[in-house]
Amino acid sequence: MRYLARLGQNRSRLSRLASVGSQFLNVLIFNGHPSESISGKAYRLGVIEGWPWQYKAMKLIDLLFFWENQHCKRAHLLDVAMALYFKERNYL
Repeated sequence: MRYLARLGQNRSRLSRLASVGSQFLNVLIFNGHPSESISGKAYRLGVIEGWPWQYKAMKLIDLLFFWENQHCKRAHLLDVAMALYFKERNYL
């Protein structure tokens, strides 16, 4: 998990801004948790919790991010890793 947290911090500024935008839209549109991206939420609800319409949304998002293999799964893992990273440091 520490590797994933470091990976999240070493991303480009543009990539981190896109993540923040996704988290903001997740809260604004879907009333989601502020630390979860739309892609991560689609993976969590579609694969882990088994919601069929979220699974379809996840497949669509993965198709949109065709250059990144399993985008939603990676986004979910990064969301979890960053939450654990901040929790370990008592930032949450």
